[in-house]
Amino acid sequence: MKRYILTGTPGSGKTSIQRRVFFIEHLGFCQPTEARKITFEESLVFEKIHEETYTSLGYDLLKIAPEALSQRVHRIMEWTWRDF
Repeated sequence: MKRYILTGTPGSGKTSIQRRVFFIEHLGFCQPTEARKITFEESLVFEKIHEETYTSLGYDLLKIAPEALSQRVHRIMEWTWRDF
C-alpha cells in the first residue's frame, strides 16, 4: 500500500501529494541527553528500521549524507526547489 504526503493548504487549490521524503543519515555519533538514552549502535538499528519502514510503505527516500550542516541545508534546498 502506497502512502503519500499532502503538501500545501487543503482547499486552496495549491496542494500536491508527495511520496519523496528527506532521510537524514546519521553523523557517525550519538550524543546522549536527558531525552536520548540510546547508544550509537542502537541509533544505527533505529535508523535502519526507519529506512526499511518508509521504503516498504512506498516512500522514495532522498538521502541526506553526513556532511557539514551548511552542505546538508544546501542539498535540501536544491531538492526542494528542483524536485518538489
